[in-house]
Amino acid sequence: MSLNVSKADMYAWLDYTANPLAGKCPHDCRYCFMKRPPVCWLQKYKGDLRFDEKFLKTNLNGLSVNRRVNLPFIPEDAPIVFVGSGNDLGTASQDILFKILWKCCESPDNYYFFQSKSLLNFVGLRDRFPPNTIFGTTIETDDTDLCRKYSNAPPPHVRADRLSLLVTDKRFRIRYGMVSVEPQMKFNPDKLAELILSAYPSFVSIGADSGRNNLPESNWEEILELKAILEKGTLVLLKDNLERIKVNESLGGNNLKSSDN
Repeated sequence: MSLNVSKADMYAWLDYTANPLAGKCPHDCRYCFMKRPPVCWLQKYKGDLRFDEKFLKTNLNGLSVNRRVNLPFIPEDAPIVFVGSGNDLGTASQDILFKILWKCCESPDNYYFFQSKSLLNFVGLRDRFPPNTIFGTTIETDDTDLCRKYSNAPPPHVRADRLSLLVTDKRFRIRYGMVSVEPQMKFNPDKLAELILSAYPSFVSIGADSGRNNLPESNWEEILELKAILEKGTLVLLKDNLERIKVNESLGGNNLKSSDN
């Protein structure tokens, strides 16, 4: 199927996921869930980036709503589709992106979520996106050197700059911005909050490393401090997988990784 009901362990505010981009993501993030079985065995995500023609036959009309959490600025009866959940859509060529966006624009009543650590091609095609768009990026930490140890993606400040361009462009209808701090890595709460808020996100989602990747993490106190600062300027959602950090610290543990969400 080209359209799937969203799983609860991704984002509770999503209804569906679609994956029109095939091939291997060039960011090669060490912690990516696509590196774990069974998805890492799929031929679809091997080789050069390419357009999955099946997406053109996907029915995006008349979709129901099945999410567990509603966002206050999205109508409760409007489905949200995450386009590119298994890859980074921002790494696709503009030709591929144009095909994907053209298909989405055929069903403008849906809300579409596009998340990328690159975002450059999104900026170049920002006038082609559907009217009901949520742009997202991942900012795991304010520490650029730490990011480089785990990913080939652009540094955090570049991601924030590009997201701000997408959500503040006055030529278009209001579009929403989202920042995902997942998997959160060791951060300075003040610096990370300043960086995130510079992107003008409508909301922020904070989550933990659930894939046993042995990442350096901030503690529960720092997470709560980050949340408190961010809430002065935006909505903050904490994911259930942070409970592992909270519980381990309360028991005097060492934050051993778990695979639960």
